[in-house]
Amino acid sequence: MEGDKRNLADLLKDGGVSDIPDFIGTLPMAELNDKSQPDDGSKGIPSFWLNVLKGSDMTQDMIQDHDEPILKHLTDITTSIEVDPHGFTIYFHFSPNEFFSNTVLKKQYFLEIKPDAEDPFGFDGPSVVRAVGDTIQWNDGKNITKKVVKKKLKKGANAGKFITKTVKADSFFNFFDTIVPPTEDHKNEDDEEDVRFASDSHELMRADFEIGQVLRDNIIPRAVLFYTGEADLGDDMFDLGEVRR
Repeated sequence: MEGDKRNLADLLKDGGVSDIPDFIGTLPMAELNDKSQPDDGSKGIPSFWLNVLKGSDMTQDMIQDHDEPILKHLTDITTSIEVDPHGFTIYFHFSPNEFFSNTVLKKQYFLEIKPDAEDPFGFDGPSVVRAVGDTIQWNDGKNITKKVVKKKLKKGANAGKFITKTVKADSFFNFFDTIVPPTEDHKNEDDEEDVRFASDSHELMRADFEIGQVLRDNIIPRAVLFYTGEADLGDDMFDLGEVRR
């Protein structure tokens, strides 16, 4: 595989894009990432987008072992820009699989591009106001974003007994969670817990938006270099000052 990656990158560097179909067989260029084709090795490059995501320092840290069988069905990642309301969307296209029924999962980022009426001089550029992900239609027993844990009760009449509870599990697919900062109606500056919740929500929003922006600006347009491992160190980073969270 490493030799194949090297040769594919060389073709692109040399401008031989038209020669790529010869490199991977008789596959037409239009089918390289054809979202209608299963990623089972019969069409395109097997696990292409899984390896692209693993080639970025930012997204590889999101991928757990149990994510990989699902991400092998990822056939394309695309993006679009919206102007009303302002923002952008990342689309993840999947071939039919045993894990969920969605063929496309999207994450939408909504931006505020106008100054705050109460503080117009404090405006320093667009800011992300919310991030909305699709609900994943998991098949029975396939939801890897949840896990069941046992906990032993230490106090009360049931001390010593075990209970089971469902908790959140680490997964790449938590990326599709919707993140909305707390509204003014739900914030109390005198309540320490509310202040901490608001701070955590904005920090989560900031980190999530950073991932979306890296996908849009770096990973998607330069996917082949992330696949081959030739993306320069730091290529999936950018000036965070460009957009205020």
